Amino acid sequence: MKMLEEVRFLFTMDVDGKLRRQTAQDPETPLSLLLILATEDDWKIRLAVAKNDRTPKATVKTLAEDTDARVRVAAKCHLEATETVGNNLYFV
Repeated sequence: MKMLEEVRFLFTMDVDGKLRRQTAQDPETPLSLLLILATEDDWKIRLAVAKNDRTPKATVKTLAEDTDARVRVAAKCHLEATETVGNNLYFV
């Protein structure tokens, strides 16, 4: 939990949002941070979360209803791509 508090503190120093956008794009970002980043005011950060393959489906569904059209489109594309891949999987 202490690490999460430290990360939140670092985010407060991130005036231009670059660190938060990079974190939101990183496929290694912990789920707990993606959930926090999904609620950011900056649409670019929410867009990066919507595009991240690691973002939980429930969060992507929420972002598909975002106030920003760019975030909505990215989230809907993410959901469609996930469903398409899932429907095309087969086991040998």
